[in-house]
Amino acid sequence: MTRAPTVSIAMATCNGERFLPAQLDSILSQTVRDWELIACDDASEDATREILSAYAARDARIHVFSNPVRLGFKKNFERAISLCPAGPVALADQDDEWLPHHLERLLTGLRGKSAATGNATVIDAAGREAPYLLSQGDRFFRAGDDLDHLYAILCVRNPFFGAVSVYAPQLLLAALPVPEGVAYHDVWFSALACCLEGLAYTFSPLSRHRVHGANESGAHHATFLSQLAGSFSRDRKDLARRRMALCDALLERLPGMEERKKEAIGEIRRYHEARLAGNRRAALAFLARHYKRMYSTATRARFFPRCIDILLRG
Repeated sequence: MTRAPTVSIAMATCNGERFLPAQLDSILSQTVRDWELIACDDASEDATREILSAYAARDARIHVFSNPVRLGFKKNFERAISLCPAGPVALADQDDEWLPHHLERLLTGLRGKSAATGNATVIDAAGREAPYLLSQGDRFFRAGDDLDHLYAILCVRNPFFGAVSVYAPQLLLAALPVPEGVAYHDVWFSALACCLEGLAYTFSPLSRHRVHGANESGAHHATFLSQLAGSFSRDRKDLARRRMALCDALLERLPGMEERKKEAIGEIRRYHEARLAGNRRAALAFLARHYKRMYSTATRARFFPRCIDILLRG
């Protein structure tokens, strides 16, 4: 019987020929050597599959699978994870570059936890580094415990980027299949981790996250005006419905979670219900109680735009 590797790497690719070789080279340079890479290509129309096949021919730890029809990034990642052997699974984007200690640091953090995640430098298409880290972008919040993180994920944004994360097998057993109403797989995994054995985070950069306009995710430094504009640009009703669906999925998938976490999820769901109903008083009261859980305590620049949005739009 074939021995399972220390960690599996699930990579989802689609038309990634431009940056894929640099990412594969960075994986080959990891200090942890006992890994297996499962790459699922989502019907690429460029040389992505040829690049993957060439690397697989050079290194037996790399295995390539192709989807006959395009699944989309969430379902493609789900397929890649399902093909990994039992054990921890790290996610890999096709256009990032891992630092040599990426896997080593994440596996150390995973001990006794459901997930471990880390920081990243932000680079552009040419590899130039931004003057801030991923954790300092307007989507990310790091302080607090697992309950604080749960409030941030379910009320603001997911602070824990899947491409800088590794997940315990117990979490993945609970996580798959990803609920249909959940738009992003790493949002679901992060929320589940906070409801299970917790999530370990390191501020140290573990990778170089590339933002180039063609990938599914991005990051940019926050200003008050950009945060306010972003708040107004979102369809708040659709967002509230999706987050209520996420709350429902957590309660359904994990009926035995701690009572205090169940209560928190229930309170968060009522907040989104209040926003849907245009109940400004209830929504603002919730934010006043919990903004320190959800936003950076060093600045209220993320807090005031949300309050203004609620006052004007309900």
